Amino acid sequence: MTPTSTGCRSPSGGEVRTSPDLKIATAFILPLGGQGRDAALSALRLHRVEIRREVAKGLALKYAPELRFELDETFDRMDETRRLLAQDVVQRDIAKTDDAQPDDAQPDDAQPDDAQPDDAKTEDANTEGDSTDDDSAEP
Repeated sequence: MTPTSTGCRSPSGGEVRTSPDLKIATAFILPLGGQGRDAALSALRLHRVEIRREVAKGLALKYAPELRFELDETFDRMDETRRLLAQDVVQRDIAKTDDAQPDDAQPDDAQPDDAQPDDAKTEDANTEGDSTDDDSAEP
C-alpha cells in the first residue's frame, strides 16, 4: 500500500529537531491540506528505514540519525491563538490598555531633557555672580 492509495497527501515538513548528539531527528510533518494526518504519519513511520537510508546519503555524519515523525501542530496552535485574541473580552482589554497609555506619555518619574537636579541649579545660581566679578576685576 502506498501513501497515496491510503488517501493521504504529500506530507510537508515544518521543522526538524535533533538531539544534541545528532543521533535522533524528529520531523514535524503535516499533510498538504491537513487531511489524512494519521495515514501520512503511519506511512512515514512504516518507511522510516528507507527514508533514513536516503537521508544518510546526503549527510556527512558518522551515523545517520534515527528518524521520528510527529504531527506538526503549529497551525492548530496559531488558529487557537487567533481565536482567543478575537474574543470580545480580549479586545476590550486591549482597547483599555491602548486608551490608558498613549504612545507619547512619559512615566511619572521621567524628567524632561533640560531638567537638572536641585543641587546643580543651586550651584549655577552661586557661580553666576562670581563670574561677573571676575570679569570686571583687573589684575
